[in-house]
Amino acid sequence: MSLKDKSTVLHIALLMFICAMMGGLFPLIKIAEQAITPLTLGMLRALLASMVLLLVVGSVMKRDLTPLISQWRAFATLGVLLGLFFVAIPEAEERIPPSLASLMTCIIPISTFLIATLILRWEKFTFSRLGGGVIALAGVAMFIGLEKIQFGVSQLVGVGIMFCGFVIYAVFLLYARACEFDPFVATTGTMVYVTLLLAVAAFTLEQPLALRPNKEVVLVTLVMGIFSTGAAYAVLNYLIVSAGVVFASTMGYFIPMFAIAASYFLVGDSISWLQVVGLGLTLVGAWLVNRKPEPVAA
Repeated sequence: MSLKDKSTVLHIALLMFICAMMGGLFPLIKIAEQAITPLTLGMLRALLASMVLLLVVGSVMKRDLTPLISQWRAFATLGVLLGLFFVAIPEAEERIPPSLASLMTCIIPISTFLIATLILRWEKFTFSRLGGGVIALAGVAMFIGLEKIQFGVSQLVGVGIMFCGFVIYAVFLLYARACEFDPFVATTGTMVYVTLLLAVAAFTLEQPLALRPNKEVVLVTLVMGIFSTGAAYAVLNYLIVSAGVVFASTMGYFIPMFAIAASYFLVGDSISWLQVVGLGLTLVGAWLVNRKPEPVAA
């Protein structure tokens, strides 16, 4: 196996790890939000991730963390973007099931591709890649299903919140790539600033100290913070640097597979044949969007 092939296999393996961690996040949030309010839940996720990352990246890996102070504006911007995304998921899941929320992750790679090719010109635009985005959008439409958005205004609002959250997340990925920080330092700094920002919001608008979560919610929150947030985002930032932001954003096409499976086992969500067909379309779209990407000539 050539060095290039080994690198590709590694990138795909890391991508699947991220998808598994983030896919399981959606049903876990559904469980946790029964006892923890959205801002507080986002703050706790970021706090747990920050504690682990500061220990591993700063003490074990001995990475220089001084950019967290010297480049505070960039990290604060990343923190605001990711913080908004953290809050969007539990807010949306108060109105829509976790499987539907996760299926909308397809918005991430589509938004990232359009911005990276048409606005930033980081990668080459081709009509076949655009066609892949259109096919993936069709898959998203089948995932959501008209019958699911006819239940009332509340569900439409949930879909709208989730849509905005994923577009913001696409901007977060692109901005993280543009900053060109060490990927592990970038993850650590972002989580620290997300924690600070959401802590201010949570203690202003909610009452975190008054919450009394049970053991199940505490365990779920620990898993979300350490694995689905800290570990997943560290690997994601590494993948952005090593494989490119468009490839890394492709996770949005695969997360639903893991989320649907996790939702089925954890919260009893059903899986329809329409979702399976829609998943097939999004996978075809993912392949077309990422087929033989070529960098734009300087």
